[in-house]
Amino acid sequence: MIQKRVLDQIGEVVRLCEDTDGIVIVNRNGIVEYHRISLDSYWCSQETEGCHILELYPELDEDSSTILQALKTGKATYNVLQDINNRRGQRVLLESTTIPIVVDGQVECVVDSSKYHAIDQRVIRGDSGGLYTLDHIITQDTAMLTLKERIRNVAPLDSSVLIYGETGTGKELVAESLHSEGKRSGKPFVSQNCAAIPSNLLESLFFGTEKGSYTGALTRKGLLEEADGGTLFLDEINSMEIGLQAKLLKVLEEKKVRRLGGSRDIPFDVRIVAAVNEDPAKLIREHRLREDLYYRLGVVRITLPPLRKRKGDIPADPPLY
Repeated sequence: MIQKRVLDQIGEVVRLCEDTDGIVIVNRNGIVEYHRISLDSYWCSQETEGCHILELYPELDEDSSTILQALKTGKATYNVLQDINNRRGQRVLLESTTIPIVVDGQVECVVDSSKYHAIDQRVIRGDSGGLYTLDHIITQDTAMLTLKERIRNVAPLDSSVLIYGETGTGKELVAESLHSEGKRSGKPFVSQNCAAIPSNLLESLFFGTEKGSYTGALTRKGLLEEADGGTLFLDEINSMEIGLQAKLLKVLEEKKVRRLGGSRDIPFDVRIVAAVNEDPAKLIREHRLREDLYYRLGVVRITLPPLRKRKGDIPADPPLY
């Protein structure tokens, strides 16, 4: 008869499997014996099963790996944030729950259940190669031609810019043009979609982390450090929770950042370009965008009209396919 404690542990694991992107089972020696991962591009069984967990996550060690900690202590951990690189060099953002299976007082194996989050972040270093320029904004509409000239005039400035436009109007194209046409074009351009990351993970992405600040945390630069000297584009900033907006405002005012778990302030020189996909006045009224952050970001404001309002860009005789 299976011991009740073992049955309870199995029941807990089954519950976890209902809402997860990946399951990894590691034996008492830290070797992966089973995995089920829904993201085909992440791992394949031939290069995973039979590997030690530290082979797959070379940045981790016995203290920062939730799996090795569970093998050592016999204690479960729940929803631990891990921002790590796998052995392919791919950056992976995980929310991991790790449960040891204990038989006769000894940890037999560990089951790790994780949700995966796409960071949706781009970091382009050096010159403007690979970025959009004003030449990529093709238009015959009078208002858009005027807007292109405004972008050309604003690009050399260090002032922060707030872009408002509906989804699909080309906000990132404008942000990249502001960078590539300006004096920071030889410096990094960092782009982050704020809507793509859960709010509880955004703070570590923005400000960076020091190893040991929480289980699984590694020493990493945040977005503001990555973009030092260049431009940081924050798309859909209205999706950021209000508490984090307040922290971002403080950091932008002081022009220095402290990593999570860190003890020193790190100065940065970054031009901020932010974008919202809803009317800023409406966002402020509904308390989804701080008014003080709006004025900090919107030193220069650019509104992109949708195609339906750009009649000059709608051909009278569209091509037939």
